[in-house]
Amino acid sequence: MRRDASRFMKGIDTRKRILEIGPFYSPIFTKAEADVYYADICNDSEILQKFKNEPCVKKAVSIDYVIKESYTADLKNVPPFDYVISCHVLEHIPRIIDFFLDIQNVMSPGGLFYAMLPDHRYCFDHFRQPTSFAEAWHVHVSKIPCAPWSVLEHVMDTISCNDSTVFWKDDSLAVTNLLSSVKEWERLVETYEKTVDGAVTDVHFSVFTPKTFLYFTYNMIRAGVFPWQYKSFCFTPYRDFTFSFSLAACPAMVSDLEIARHEMTKIAALMDEDEKLLNGKTIQWF
Repeated sequence: MRRDASRFMKGIDTRKRILEIGPFYSPIFTKAEADVYYADICNDSEILQKFKNEPCVKKAVSIDYVIKESYTADLKNVPPFDYVISCHVLEHIPRIIDFFLDIQNVMSPGGLFYAMLPDHRYCFDHFRQPTSFAEAWHVHVSKIPCAPWSVLEHVMDTISCNDSTVFWKDDSLAVTNLLSSVKEWERLVETYEKTVDGAVTDVHFSVFTPKTFLYFTYNMIRAGVFPWQYKSFCFTPYRDFTFSFSLAACPAMVSDLEIARHEMTKIAALMDEDEKLLNGKTIQWF
């Protein structure tokens, strides 16, 4: 198992069926370690072409399932998975509400989804604004391929610094140094306009902190589009930039008001906690 995931995903039974999303060249589990299958929106040759200028592409693992339409449609003849896992993948998904509705359909009853996400405060997304549920809801109901404003914000506001220790410093950030790069406005607008016309590029469509993600899922429950229950949540460890969570597939969440209310209360209570006291700690529910 990859070392950065070992603490959070140590409870996974590697004898059961695992689907890893977007493994690229550094999967969480290798084929020798677990009964794992790899999924991506690109096939092997597309990945090689997409990352042809990156040396690491030579280590890219072979993809078992290419997702072009949806997980439900593309894996309809595949046995269900006991686990779905991902590391720094969800932020790249253009229609995040649709993903949470879709992925549960390829899982066994009560199957677990483990995910690791970047905390935007401590990476190159530092100056971006957290994604709101309202934005994601608009993308969901309007059925647009992605949010053009997220693409514009990504190309406009991401910075070259990706060292989490810089952002964790107790003293004030040297903002002038972080914002020293100049980006041509015309080029940014051109990228945005291409997206409006239907082009989809690979950016961070969503950015979150642990608490903004919790609130995002709270609102998903309110809207009846979150068929999941939290099983664990780990706030961003000190001097790191990744928070983690696990979810259990629970279709009743979208129809049973009592189950939904209980989950919302659970999330609200966690949001009330002092984040500084929980850094790096995993909260579990049974």
